[in-house]
Amino acid sequence: MDLKYLSCIEQKGLVVHIHVDFKRGAKFPYKGELCRVHDTVIREWRHMNLFQHKTYLHARVPRIYTPEGVKQVQVPWAREGSGFTLFFEALLLSLAQVTSVAQVHQLYDVSENRIWRVLEHYIEKEVEFQDFSEGPVTTLSIDEVARKKGHVYLTSFMVLEQAKVVQVMKLLNDVLNSIRRRERKENIPRFNKIRYLLLKGPKKPKKRQREQLDDFLTQANLDTVKAYSLIQMFKRGYKYKKPSWVGEFFHHWIKLCQQSKIPEILKAAQAILTHLKGIMAYFTYRVTNAVMEGNNSKLRTISKRSYGFKSLRYLRLMLFLVFGRLKFDVPRLA
Repeated sequence: MDLKYLSCIEQKGLVVHIHVDFKRGAKFPYKGELCRVHDTVIREWRHMNLFQHKTYLHARVPRIYTPEGVKQVQVPWAREGSGFTLFFEALLLSLAQVTSVAQVHQLYDVSENRIWRVLEHYIEKEVEFQDFSEGPVTTLSIDEVARKKGHVYLTSFMVLEQAKVVQVMKLLNDVLNSIRRRERKENIPRFNKIRYLLLKGPKKPKKRQREQLDDFLTQANLDTVKAYSLIQMFKRGYKYKKPSWVGEFFHHWIKLCQQSKIPEILKAAQAILTHLKGIMAYFTYRVTNAVMEGNNSKLRTISKRSYGFKSLRYLRLMLFLVFGRLKFDVPRLA
């Protein structure tokens, strides 16, 4: 947005309101063209506190005439759809790495749900674009920490050289979901209500759910079914004890992936082959060294600190936030 001038600043009790505006007759760029204003919409964003005062930024955001119709101008200080400025979101990300979301809520009087939405947006975006191709994994540590009673565990995969968390199963689940979406677009029947059973699956499936999944898996001609079988097979590889058996198993698994000729599976198998040396290090050396144990101690602290998480999804987000060494595209606070 072409900010023309600061309209005014007003204080109401312990709240500061900053108003910005643009001059009458101003035009705004859209794909190389300057476009005139159609109308405006009043928007408000929470900004970083000014001393002890809550601070809000207000602006008339113009909608402009473009060759593609009326479009709303994107402001430079906030991402689209957010009620916070980029600086305030950067502050929330920084605080969440050292304290609980509940404490951030108390400090800044922002609902926990809104804080989680900010964290989820940036963390998932960064995890999605992580690239390990330039520095292949050579030592991968695998460990489990109890999530809660009832033998529910959270499995952590960590690159020891970088002390950076990765998730092999996330890659495979994403691939499976991509194949499912591709085949469903072709209007292949019986794909409805199968996504949950394929990707997550209840710990104790009901008879009806088990029958529904078994019935779907009889369609052996589907790429989705072939991929599901390969992924289930991959999971069984971690049950082997002898490194020689493990190596033989994974090479056989990669060969089966290549024979499947499913494009998405071929790409995933190549990625795993690239990092196979690191995966094999776990079975060869049983590497669960002090780095991993120390981080598991931190993970348990995070789990306790995160009392009240609504789902395992929130714990996963916090795990990546603290250990993932993610680089967020937000303004620096210092």
